[in-house]
Amino acid sequence: MTSLPVNGNYINGHKSVGLEIAVVGAGIAGLSAAIDLRKQGHHVQLTEYNSSGNLQRSMDLIEANKIWQHHWRLAHRIQLHEKLKKVATSTDQAGTPVKLHLNASVVDVDPHTASVTLKNGEVVKCDVVLGADGVHSVCRQKVPGGNIRPFNSGKSAFRFLIDRKAALEDPNTNKFAANPGELVIWYGTDRRVVMYPTSDNRLLNFVCIHPEEESEAGEGWTAATNKDMLLQVYQKFDPACLALISKANSESLKVWKLLDMAMLPTWVNYRLALLGDAAHPFPPHQGQGAGVAMEDAATLSVVFERSLTRDDVPARLKLFESIRYERAHKIQEYSRLAGKDLQSNVKMDMVEYANYNCGHDEFDNSSQKFREWKWARTPQIYWRMPIAFGPKPGPRQSHAGVVRNAVESTLGQLPSSSKHPEPSFRTCSLRETKDGDLNRQVQSLTVLSVVQP
Repeated sequence: MTSLPVNGNYINGHKSVGLEIAVVGAGIAGLSAAIDLRKQGHHVQLTEYNSSGNLQRSMDLIEANKIWQHHWRLAHRIQLHEKLKKVATSTDQAGTPVKLHLNASVVDVDPHTASVTLKNGEVVKCDVVLGADGVHSVCRQKVPGGNIRPFNSGKSAFRFLIDRKAALEDPNTNKFAANPGELVIWYGTDRRVVMYPTSDNRLLNFVCIHPEEESEAGEGWTAATNKDMLLQVYQKFDPACLALISKANSESLKVWKLLDMAMLPTWVNYRLALLGDAAHPFPPHQGQGAGVAMEDAATLSVVFERSLTRDDVPARLKLFESIRYERAHKIQEYSRLAGKDLQSNVKMDMVEYANYNCGHDEFDNSSQKFREWKWARTPQIYWRMPIAFGPKPGPRQSHAGVVRNAVESTLGQLPSSSKHPEPSFRTCSLRETKDGDLNRQVQSLTVLSVVQP
C-alpha cells in the first residue's frame, strides 16, 4: 500500500504547504485541475483510464466577435490535451510537477479517507479526491444519487479529419474551405454534418450526427468504422458535401453513440468531488464540454487556496459545487436544445447560447463568490460605504476581517509644545498581504492625533 503523507500543516515534523490531491482521470478536466491546483502550491497525482446543399443562412461574425476581449483560437482537442499534459508535468512551472500514473485502473474510492484503490492493489491516500474520469465515471458511484447511468440519446456521430489543402484543391469542395475560421453545417431533417477548422486552419474537423440505428457505434471514442458506411448514412445529401466527406482520413474515422445523463443531486461527498463529464456529461452540439470542464478546474483553484488545511476540504468542495452547479447544467440543457432535429420545431437562439457560454470569466466569478462566502462567515467584519464595495482592508481590519491591533497600525506620537494640544499631521505607508501573492499597497494614510504635552 502506498500512503502519501497527509497534510496537517506538518509532515514528518516539517512545515508543509499544500494539500495532497488525487485526480482520477487525465483528460482535459483532470489536467486542467492539476495545473491550476499545483500553481496554488498543492501536490497533485493523476490516475488515468486506459441535404441538399442550398444555402440557408450565412453570418459574418467578425463584427459580432469584437465584443470578446480575446481572439478565438482554433485548436485540435488532441493538441490541447498534449499541451495541458506538458504544462502539468513540467519542471519549469510554478508548484510541484504533477505525478502521472498511466494505465492504472481505479477500482474503488473512499470519500471519507480520500483514498483511491488501483487494480494492482495499490492504495493512494490523499487529502482530496477529484473525480475527472469521464462519462463512465467510477467516482460518480461514490456520491449520493450517483447510481444514475448515462443513456443513449438516440444519435450517434462519425468523427474524422480532412486536410484543408485537399478540400481547397478540389473545385467541387473549394468553396467549403475557402474562408479561414468558417463553421459550416449541412442540415437534414434528422441528421447533420458539422465542419469547422482546427490546428490553425490546417485541418477540417467533422462531426456527422445521425440516427444511432444507422451505424455500428460503440459508447467509447475509439470505435473504428469505414467510409462506405459514412457515405451510406448521408447518401441523400448534396453531392458536393459527399465529395468533401469522402476525403475523410480513414485512420481518424471513428463513430460513437452520443450519451446523455440526468442531473446528479450532488457532485460532492465529503473529500470527493466530481468535475467535467463525470459530473455533467454534455452532448457535443455546442462543443462546450471541454470548456465547462476547464471552468470547473478554475473554480477549484480559487476555493483551494494555498493556505488551505485538511479540515477545510469538505466545506470547500461544497462551495465549489454551489458555484458551478447551475451554470454547468444550464449549458448542458442548451446543448440538448441545439441538437434537436429540424422536424422537432424547437425554437432556439444560438447567439443567446453563445453569449452565455462564452461571455463569462469563471475565475473572476468564483473569486467574487469566494469573497462573499468568507464575508458571510465573519459576522464582525467592517463594511465600507457604499456597502456594495464590501468589506475591505483598512486600519481596523485585515482583508480576511481580522481586527488589527490599533497600536500596531499607528506611528510614534509627537508631543505638542503648546499648553493646548495642537493637531499633528503625518503620513505613513501600510502594506497589506492577502493569502498568497496578492499584495495591496495603501500609498498614504493621513493620521490626525492630539497629544498632551
